[in-house]
Amino acid sequence: MTRSNGIDLEKSKTNKKAKTNDDDCDDLYQTFRARQHLFTNNPKYEPVLKLHIHHAEGLENPATRPPLTYSVESWIEPDQGRARTNKVFGLPNPVWDREFYLRLNRFWDLKFLHIEVLRHGSWSEPGTSSGFACVGRVRIPLPEELHASKSGRFGLVRLVGGEVRGEGHIIVSMKLMKFRRTRV
Repeated sequence: MTRSNGIDLEKSKTNKKAKTNDDDCDDLYQTFRARQHLFTNNPKYEPVLKLHIHHAEGLENPATRPPLTYSVESWIEPDQGRARTNKVFGLPNPVWDREFYLRLNRFWDLKFLHIEVLRHGSWSEPGTSSGFACVGRVRIPLPEELHASKSGRFGLVRLVGGEVRGEGHIIVSMKLMKFRRTRV
């Protein structure tokens, strides 16, 4: 152990490049910058997520609840527009088969698609003064590259009596694409 000015030289040789939080931030910045570059260099196009909501499975137990109507609400940014399906009658597997195009204003720093399955006509449940209740939600990572697709069966969770419980699945597919702007 050779010491020079209070520094352990043996340790400094093995740890030549210790990764710091600044390095992580630089890596993250480079990733966002690369994603941003896809669209900022061409003002004719904007990033869009093509979302197809197929159906849900196993939402609630049909033996304990009469069939009701369900809809799906999805969004990427909470303060931006939301996509809503029509209400469909069905338990436990409602089918929507709807397609949406969601604009991605800040594509380079957006990470997740948020989906909630809503039950309508729930006037008797506590806390549902609006008549609908969330029966499941999921947060799905967005595709990372242009023209990349993602599809699958995603597990829904819901809050029941202060406890998070997994119940049911939603089947969706999505594709990250570019759309020609109507005005440049």
